[in-house]
Amino acid sequence: MPELPEVETIRRGLEKHSRGRSVAQAHVDGSRMFRHNPHGSADVVDLAVSRQIEGIGRRGKYMWLEFVGTEQVLVVHLGMSGKVLADSGLHTAPNKHEHLRLELDDRTTLRFVDPRTFGHLSVSRKERDIPVLIDHIAPDPFEKSFDPAQVAQKMHSSARPIKIMLLDQELVSGIGNIYADEALFRARIPGYMRGMELALEDIENIVISAREVMGEAIAVGGTSFDALYVDAQGNPGYFARSLLAYGRIGQDCLRCGTPIERMVIGGRSHFYCRACQTKPVH
Repeated sequence: MPELPEVETIRRGLEKHSRGRSVAQAHVDGSRMFRHNPHGSADVVDLAVSRQIEGIGRRGKYMWLEFVGTEQVLVVHLGMSGKVLADSGLHTAPNKHEHLRLELDDRTTLRFVDPRTFGHLSVSRKERDIPVLIDHIAPDPFEKSFDPAQVAQKMHSSARPIKIMLLDQELVSGIGNIYADEALFRARIPGYMRGMELALEDIENIVISAREVMGEAIAVGGTSFDALYVDAQGNPGYFARSLLAYGRIGQDCLRCGTPIERMVIGGRSHFYCRACQTKPVH
């Protein structure tokens, strides 16, 4: 599933190609992508057509298209295999997995493509700069309102494993398996340790490490393992070359040489170094 760096990379590409442009036509194929929208695809078309795109917002793994003259926005979640492509200067033939196509007034086409249809598109009202549909989701590490110390305090009071809390979108949004493992590796703490077992400073360091590693991933377009994730222009991300823990089972730790191991925590894979990532001693 695309995590925050991948969604932010797509958001930037889409905004570059669509901000200030008007939607001339909208074409819908199928209904599954609109399953969470009370009125199906109809009000998506009504919202978009003949409106100017004001910008594209994001929180965590969600992004949304904002339109001039309305507080209604089009919320996009990419699911496991979704992508949004911007084709400039021509209206290309529909992709067989294309569910929504917005044709802009400069002949740019925005195509919402999802082979597995776990993603979804919904219309929502925006309040205090966030769509009501996702206002239960916590701020992500790149928002002005994000407070690492406050997040650390919440995690510190819990008996849940720290890896699972990093994935809890109501505590901190945008972090998935990849960047949780990379943050834990950088902080030298194993993901199975419980929040209450860690010092506040250790947890805050993990959260800050997550922000740092995701910032580095954004700088190189995110992480691509296959064609399921590409940016708005169809290009892969290159952060997979910089991964230190995730997916490296059996390979030597780049810090100490011990083989990277894999364990399952709460049904989620966790890649870590048994020698480097240990219980902190204070």
